[in-house]
Amino acid sequence: MRAWRSRLALLVGIGLLPLEITFIIALWPYLSIMGKAAIGLFVVGCVCGSIWIIALAYHQIALMRIRRQREYFSSEESAPVGEDGIDHWRILELAGKGMDLRSVALACNTSYYHVQRITSTWKKKLEAS
Repeated sequence: MRAWRSRLALLVGIGLLPLEITFIIALWPYLSIMGKAAIGLFVVGCVCGSIWIIALAYHQIALMRIRRQREYFSSEESAPVGEDGIDHWRILELAGKGMDLRSVALACNTSYYHVQRITSTWKKKLEAS
């Protein structure tokens, strides 16, 4: 089955060969213009690509600055609101009053391990400073 398809493609190619030669001969005087157009298209593509790369690099730099600012502000002495919406200040306040961690977890409606993680990171920050 493949053999007849390849033979058909070969016959069509040979049959269209005079037409191809006619196109080449007819366009011979315009080859320099077509070459210049192809070069122009290539240059435009390179310019657009370089502008796109510069814009992408600028975007990445802006994202890095935003992430750095977030890290800077989140690493300060304050305890920001967590991802799950629990107020860290409330947990630290109750733990600072001497309540045990299980009571703090019940009062703040969160897990014991979450309270333990917040208080331990806060203690590490206090020891480091």
